[in-house]
Amino acid sequence: MNGPKFIARVIEAGSLFGFSVGVKLVEAEKTITLDYIEEIQGRRGARMLRRDYGLFEATFGDESDWTCRSIILEIHRLASMPDLADKIRDQTGIDLASYTEWADVENELHHPSGCLPFDSSTVTQGDRIFRSQKTGVTVTVIDDPSSERGPYPGHGDIWGLDIIDPKFL
Repeated sequence: MNGPKFIARVIEAGSLFGFSVGVKLVEAEKTITLDYIEEIQGRRGARMLRRDYGLFEATFGDESDWTCRSIILEIHRLASMPDLADKIRDQTGIDLASYTEWADVENELHHPSGCLPFDSSTVTQGDRIFRSQKTGVTVTVIDDPSSERGPYPGHGDIWGLDIIDPKFL
């Protein structure tokens, strides 16, 4: 599967590699076979566990059963970490490029109505942000004509996706 198709599926499903917000860590571990760096923050009883898998980060709360609270798909890292795309392709079969244009992902989003699956879009300083209340996905796209590709994405490229519980959008 190519990058735009993979990202479109994440947007439509609100899940990544078969897990989503609300899934317990023990279930996520069965689905995700990628290496990670782990960090625990906070005081006992209110700690958060963050796992950084390179391409994405997952944050878990409720330490009694570690439930996924958010997932951040770090598309921008592919531009500065060329080995990351090779690693993901070898481990998952997903072929990601250093940069992913939003227009390519829009073309992959399939909706009978012809409308994109977003409730709102806003423009901030240099970014266009799309939100889906249904799936809990927020997509950030670089919207600065002076921004050129280099160690980071450029104008029209996806910076990243956040997946959170839709009730918080």
